[in-house]
Amino acid sequence: MAKRWLDPNNDGKTEDGIDGYRLDVAEKLPLGFLREFRKEVRAVNPEALIIGEIWWKKWPEELLAPNAYLQGDVFDCIMNYRWYRPARHFFADAPDTMKPSEFVRILKEKMQGIDTSRLQAMMNLIDSHDAPRVSTSLYNNGKYKYQAKPTENPDYKIDKPDNHTRKIQKMLLIHQYTYIG
Repeated sequence: MAKRWLDPNNDGKTEDGIDGYRLDVAEKLPLGFLREFRKEVRAVNPEALIIGEIWWKKWPEELLAPNAYLQGDVFDCIMNYRWYRPARHFFADAPDTMKPSEFVRILKEKMQGIDTSRLQAMMNLIDSHDAPRVSTSLYNNGKYKYQAKPTENPDYKIDKPDNHTRKIQKMLLIHQYTYIG
């Protein structure tokens, strides 16, 4: 499978193939399989990027620590949802709003044990097809992804976000653009 998309016409040249893979919900796959997948990909294209999506350890409270996936034998980087969750709660008027010192402590804690080169490649995503859009998420300031739909929460707001929400969104985006990753 890896070779099919990296070198579509099987001529040994990867210029006409994809530049890498993003594996969705990758924590559901065994680490042994992911290591073998990386070997196969790198055998075809040593420069191919391999991104993993690592989600929940315990829904909706705890995101899985990605350290086992970022030792150089599985992924080059991951979708860094563990950055967004505290960033959202720091900038938004979320139920568990925190002080700046606590925010810095949490971010440092989440980076522990991960090589700087991997941190610099992290995908610090604020929304996607898997999560509410940032404006909606900030406007509806409950738990991240929990009761984040009108069908799950009767108080869910679906109108245009207010100016306060837009200001928070801008601060969060500035943080995203200037943070490591």
